[in-house]
Amino acid sequence: MAEVRKLRKKLRQIERLERPERELSPSEAGKVNRKREIRSNLELLLSRLEPDVGTETVPETPAKGMERRESSDGSFRKESTDPSKVPEKQRKLERNSRDPETGGVRRPKRWSNTGFARRCLSGHHDIVTCVLLHEDRIVSGSRDTTVKVWDVTTDAEVYNLGGHTEGVTSLAIAPHNPSSPTDPQTVTLLASGSTDSNVLIWCLNSGQLKRRIYTYSPVTALIFLPLTDVLVSGSEGGKIELWDIKSGSSRFSTRGHTEGVTVLETQGALLLSAAPGDGVCVWEPRPLSLRPLWRSEAIPGVSGRPRGLSAHRDSLYVGDDGVNLKVFNWRTGEMTKTPNHVGYWGVTDCVRVGDDVIVSTAFDFESGRGFLNIRSLPDAAYLCTISSPETPRILCLALGRNSAGKHLWVTGGRTLTVWEERPGPSTSSAVISPSFYPSLDRTPVDSESETESSGAEEGETERERRTEQED
Repeated sequence: MAEVRKLRKKLRQIERLERPERELSPSEAGKVNRKREIRSNLELLLSRLEPDVGTETVPETPAKGMERRESSDGSFRKESTDPSKVPEKQRKLERNSRDPETGGVRRPKRWSNTGFARRCLSGHHDIVTCVLLHEDRIVSGSRDTTVKVWDVTTDAEVYNLGGHTEGVTSLAIAPHNPSSPTDPQTVTLLASGSTDSNVLIWCLNSGQLKRRIYTYSPVTALIFLPLTDVLVSGSEGGKIELWDIKSGSSRFSTRGHTEGVTVLETQGALLLSAAPGDGVCVWEPRPLSLRPLWRSEAIPGVSGRPRGLSAHRDSLYVGDDGVNLKVFNWRTGEMTKTPNHVGYWGVTDCVRVGDDVIVSTAFDFESGRGFLNIRSLPDAAYLCTISSPETPRILCLALGRNSAGKHLWVTGGRTLTVWEERPGPSTSSAVISPSFYPSLDRTPVDSESETESSGAEEGETERERRTEQED
């Protein structure tokens, strides 16, 4: 099994090399190109070690009386479902995930007769690092240095906004429509940030560049404060800065984190930020400052780099290098973990809270497949998963609705993809039906109750990060 662990470690390290913030060096690109070879070697090795163990994260339909289960190394094994051969602890878990009336696996009616039509938008020449939805427009930013604006209904490219000299890392749309005496027509402002240390302010209506702000540090995150003309930027060095977009001047700057800011979000009037090392911080914005209200410091159980952060009321949903979705109540300090991966070898890049659902992404290192897991609000109960064998790793996610009021989501990564809800069953290969995995339908557990296998995987993250350049 030492060789299995070595190959899995290499896959995790290779996936982390594909950082959207910068281009890869020739040696790094060479390692990334070996992904398929390493996955094939791992699959072959596992098949030799144990015929019933595979690397695919999606359970196949088991034979009668048998069921595929996760093993401690993150793969699957087949087990008997004969009650006389199943331990009591396991039978209790099975009972908790079944409908008391029918005895079958719970499949929420809301999602059982729906599907998602998937279509890809072509135009970017490198990884899509950030996406937004605004009314009938999709906005995407890429490591190819461009920002593109698309029409939701026709999928046509409306504008190609060039102005950055390095990869685009973040996008933000002003929460209201400011106007000025020189431009009496109401406009929508779009901000884009880049590793070239610039923030560009655009008119979304016309594609015109309005202002350029130099921040002196690579920009890693952007967000507008609600009902203001204040833009917040996060930097590679951990700095958080408030900007007046009308004048382009800095209102306030603080070293909010010791490492690069990975996420900025708002919840009501509050500002949320996250970074590796010192986790999540909740801020109260003031006219010329930010007042810290709560810091998680080194969050117990959060693995390395917080990648996704979203909030609903007092709950913070955090995705990271581990396999679980972390849920914090920042007012009480309580944290729970809920399963977000079928196996033990994955990463959660994005978490978004919509008007009635929470959507979190999952990426399985071994199969190279991405997933969208859907949970209800406000209880965060697991509803279903949207995925196909062709779904790549999802690095960014935006939630919205179409003109008919149905869910419309946009994801970015190797592809820019639109997912649009369609009622009723469909036989079209372009429409993906929701799947339901009982292993994700579990009551959130207290942070101290995480299994050793998952904890070990998360604990290895930092050690592997320090050695990834050595392999």
